[in-house]
Amino acid sequence: ADEVRKLAERTAQATVQIAGMVTAIRSETGKAVGDVQQTVTVVNDGVLLTQQAVATIQSIRHSMLEVVSKMSEISHSTQEQHNASTLIAQSSEQINSRVLENDSLLQQASDTLQGLAGKAGQMNGEFAKFRL
Repeated sequence: ADEVRKLAERTAQATVQIAGMVTAIRSETGKAVGDVQQTVTVVNDGVLLTQQAVATIQSIRHSMLEVVSKMSEISHSTQEQHNASTLIAQSSEQINSRVLENDSLLQQASDTLQGLAGKAGQMNGEFAKFRL
């Protein structure tokens, strides 16, 4: 009977130890679950921040594409203005050349008219000799 009592005491002690171990395991498991839940929350927050960053980057990309498009339009407009300015300069040179040409022709016409006026004066002088 003494052995049964000792065995019962050892069994009771082992049961208390096992109960303590189970309690410790439960406690540690609870902490681990809490840590995992906290990690899940942090990961979810990280995913949300990453999604926001992706949306921001896409918005920036879209804005940059618009800027590139506007810059291309400005470049095209600048080229058109350059071409128009070149045509205006060429037209101005042609007009200037024609004005100089016309001036030269007018000077020749003036010289010719003066010459003709001189000849007409001489002819009048000659005709006056024939009048009595």
